Amino acid sequence: MRMYQYDKHLDFHALGREIKRKREEKGWTQEYLAQLVNRTPRSIMYIENRGQYPSFDTFYQLVTLLEISVDQFFFPDKLNGESSCRKQIDVMLNSMDEKELTVMKHTAEGLQRARETEDAYDMYPLYWTPSRGGIIMRYTYEYKRKCVELYREGKWPETPEGVSDKSFRDKVRLWVM
Repeated sequence: MRMYQYDKHLDFHALGREIKRKREEKGWTQEYLAQLVNRTPRSIMYIENRGQYPSFDTFYQLVTLLEISVDQFFFPDKLNGESSCRKQIDVMLNSMDEKELTVMKHTAEGLQRARETEDAYDMYPLYWTPSRGGIIMRYTYEYKRKCVELYREGKWPETPEGVSDKSFRDKVRLWVM
């Protein structure tokens, strides 16, 4: 008598659709793919359209030839917590060649660096203009907000170039009021 039966099954229909999508993306016919994996075109058609289970060897050949990540099919519960946007990006990344992945990597690194230094970019004045009494500074709202925040933490923001410490600190004290 069985106490527990494992009830999860691989949905090969979804994997078959992905095999078909990747094959068409590469411009391959069912006949060509069948030759590569030593199967008939009809068996490839059954795998793609009817969700027929291939042998493990054929399955391995198909997913490696077509560069298909099987995690989304084997572990769908683990991917449910991810946003649909993240899943779409993951699918797109899986279809890219090494050159395109390098571009995406550098893009992501650039975004990460921008996020890390975002506060530093906000800490610059909007612009300054010369006048008879010296330089008149114009500041963005975000810059003022950061200066006030630092002041309330007991820290002084860095004084912009061309402005005396005293006049800048007086300005920050006015913003706090």
